[in-house]
Amino acid sequence: MAKNDAMNKSEKPLLIILSLISLGLLIAIIYVWYNALSNRSQNPPNQGILTPPQNEQSQSQSTPSAGTPESTGVVLNINTPQMQDVVASPTLTIEGTTGPKASVALSDASDETIATADVSGAFSATLALDMGENQITVTAFDSKGQSKSEVLNVVYMP
Repeated sequence: MAKNDAMNKSEKPLLIILSLISLGLLIAIIYVWYNALSNRSQNPPNQGILTPPQNEQSQSQSTPSAGTPESTGVVLNINTPQMQDVVASPTLTIEGTTGPKASVALSDASDETIATADVSGAFSATLALDMGENQITVTAFDSKGQSKSEVLNVVYMP
């Protein structure tokens, strides 16, 4: 009987410590869950919890009138090459137009380059191609940090 009383006295502090740890974990779980719900309610229904909200300026763009270019958007037109062009050269010159003095980033799986459009918006840059199909991303950036991207698929067959 004396042995049982000694064990009970040593088990009580252990039970108290385990109860406090359990209570702390429960409070932490409730805190995380509450914050997740709070963040979710601040995002529009079509956005997930991890999707950053868009700023109000980008959401309230004015609609351009018919026949005029959109003043808030970046213009990007690729003149050459065309989608699914087959070329025999290991390098490809990409030409197009965008806004005056805009930066243009061009990249594929193995090469990338940056070009700057001239005052009329014309740009030209050369990329090295891999054998077979190459997916090339062309992205124009205006002075406000806005961008527009186009993707081209070009096949290199010597």
